[in-house]
Amino acid sequence: MRTEFETTFEAVAEPLPYERWTQTIPSTARIEHFNWMSPTPGVKQFKGHREFAGIHSVPYRVENLEFDAAFSVPLRDIQDDQTGGYALKARELASRAKNFPSRWVTKHLAAGSSRACFDGSNFFAATHNLGGYATNANLLTFDPAATDAVASKLIALHHGGPLKPLLYLQRRGPDFRSNGGETTSYEAKEVKYWIDLEGEAAYGYWWDAVQVSISDTPTVVELHTIFGNIEKAFRSFQLPKALTSEDGEYVHEQRVFSTGNLTLIGSTSLAEPLRQALGENWAPQTVGGATVATTNRFAGWANWQVSAFL
Repeated sequence: MRTEFETTFEAVAEPLPYERWTQTIPSTARIEHFNWMSPTPGVKQFKGHREFAGIHSVPYRVENLEFDAAFSVPLRDIQDDQTGGYALKARELASRAKNFPSRWVTKHLAAGSSRACFDGSNFFAATHNLGGYATNANLLTFDPAATDAVASKLIALHHGGPLKPLLYLQRRGPDFRSNGGETTSYEAKEVKYWIDLEGEAAYGYWWDAVQVSISDTPTVVELHTIFGNIEKAFRSFQLPKALTSEDGEYVHEQRVFSTGNLTLIGSTSLAEPLRQALGENWAPQTVGGATVATTNRFAGWANWQVSAFL
């Protein structure tokens, strides 16, 4: 069963969707300190002397957590298994372990409006402690014309910079173990299997993420309006000034968004509207009271996926 677990865990060669927007960081300590997240100073004209900026002014502390999964099987059932059915349980456990960081990081992302990021403010917030921004910063709202009260969320993540918007600290595991063959398993007539993991999710830079709270189900046209609001918000964000003498620098001022650097994560109710809004070559538009097909300027604008955590 150990072989089945390890083989299945390593079999998934293609990157999982969350790896597009999550940076896995090897961790060797119980608590990691991300004091280095203060941005470097911008390039400016040299005027006879150097100005040195500190890169340690913002403390961000992340503690690794322990996780596990375990099950037991009567020894007699293991001995009588002629079909290899219990080996399949090892494969199932391996699959769950493989997908665990994705689920944990997405859950952390969904709670971003109530959990602090590196600058001490919530990851999604109307105001932030570091950086310049327009009104409402990276926490937006939208009220569609529908009145079905099906609330949803849409999160846009830019992952084309030096640091991805979500982080996953990986300290240990998954480590698969069993007491099979040991005296304790024969004494209890039961074989136990378990895995251990240790790690934690954390946030990158808030200016690489925008959350939109949507009050009712949006149409494709309304989703395009939301996309425009997201893009406008991204272009309004300024990096924090490491030195007062430097000019403000807009992070995404000239960014060309595409599937290579942008992913949208929505509530499950947005699956079909997102598919149409991003995947179709044509989009409906009202002209002179009539609905006509126009070129979809947001086709290929971003990757998309949905999550029940939102």
